[in-house]
Amino acid sequence: MGRKCDILYIHAGQNPLDQESKCYGYVPMGLIGILNAVRSKGYEVIGINCCIEKELNPDYSVEAAMEEIDYKILLTDLHWYVHSYGAMEIARLSKKLHPDIPVVIGGYSTTVFADEIMENFPCVDYAVTGDSDLPVERLVDYLLLGSGTPETVPNLVYRKGNQILRSGETWVQTDLDGIDFITADYFDHAERLPYITSGGVKRPTTERWICIARGCKFNCAYCCGANENMPTLFNRCNVLLRSPEKVAEDFERLEQMGICHVSVSHDLQMFGKEYYKAVFAKIREKGIRPGLYLECFQLPTREYIDEIIATFDRRRTLLAISPISGNEQLRKENGKHFSNEQLRETVVYLQAQKIPVQLYYTINPVGETEAQFYDTYSQILYFRLEHGLKKNQLFYQRIVLDPLAPMRKLEGFQSHFNSFLDYYHHYREAKRDDDITGFDDGGELSIGEKKKMYQSI
Repeated sequence: MGRKCDILYIHAGQNPLDQESKCYGYVPMGLIGILNAVRSKGYEVIGINCCIEKELNPDYSVEAAMEEIDYKILLTDLHWYVHSYGAMEIARLSKKLHPDIPVVIGGYSTTVFADEIMENFPCVDYAVTGDSDLPVERLVDYLLLGSGTPETVPNLVYRKGNQILRSGETWVQTDLDGIDFITADYFDHAERLPYITSGGVKRPTTERWICIARGCKFNCAYCCGANENMPTLFNRCNVLLRSPEKVAEDFERLEQMGICHVSVSHDLQMFGKEYYKAVFAKIREKGIRPGLYLECFQLPTREYIDEIIATFDRRRTLLAISPISGNEQLRKENGKHFSNEQLRETVVYLQAQKIPVQLYYTINPVGETEAQFYDTYSQILYFRLEHGLKKNQLFYQRIVLDPLAPMRKLEGFQSHFNSFLDYYHHYREAKRDDDITGFDDGGELSIGEKKKMYQSI
């Protein structure tokens, strides 16, 4: 044994045993906060991001690392379903190497599929569901100090002999201000964390995501985190917001760390003019002008854009907008509420203000007719020819079916991903098969036909 710690946290990526699988290296923002909370109580933590390690060393072995480290608890995240196979492999490896060390998982996907996971994967000892901040602290206290019992750890699914039980207590988070979502120096190669992208780890500029809220006010058809799912995911209906002061402090900390782009978990406009103006004012009071990556949940208003310009370095700022479709009715059905003319006016204004913009369309919205597809095709072509948007500003992406996506409730909807095992078996493949979406979109044109048309633009 070499290094020692109380908790070994491993972010698996899609497949931690495949050297070519380096995608999906993002660590959930909430997990950073949880790890910092247990560290503040004196527990030692080591964090490993398999995607980073394999990028730096093609011969990296996570199994060898787990053999070398003397740890008392293995923690892995199962937040995004793309990690379904990877998280289970980390759990399996830990049980193989250290049968008596408890394995803990948590996150959105864990919350949705906790019972099925526990029934099918005996390598997992504890599944933490819902808001996990206090439950993980309580669970660690129980496992390492003998404090309490599993029955008294909120939001917990656990084993007792051959039984799978749920604790009798439920806990919901009420305040995000006391959580540290930034500190990550306990990770191996922590200096690489700002270079993580969905497609790999290398990147010319630095970026970090920060949490400003938990929950959502919208019901986009394709999103597991939709407002209607909050009772299932969190056992509450209210959206939690961090105070403007705390958000500004995080921006300042990241600026001091040399982060060029700060990506926020939520579109601040969602929470009203009073909130986003207060946040931006606090950032300006810090005397900093950070870069901003903002995914606009709806269309940004001109006043909102002006506030962004007044606060952030426009040379390092990018706004991403998701029209979904060039057809207004189909766009509305998918949860986006703005017209084509409003979209055009916004793009024109952003260009006039020299703010880079990216537009994201969906290649497989449910029930898309041929005419609706041509509305989208024509709109992308229009922005290319009339407004000079480049190919790296126009995207047509495939939806993969989220576990609780509201579109599952559509009449006649046919899904192929219905259980945890469906996701697990799909993502165990070394390379993602982009032709698998998990559902029949029922469109009049095939995805292949659409891709050929889009590629011609």
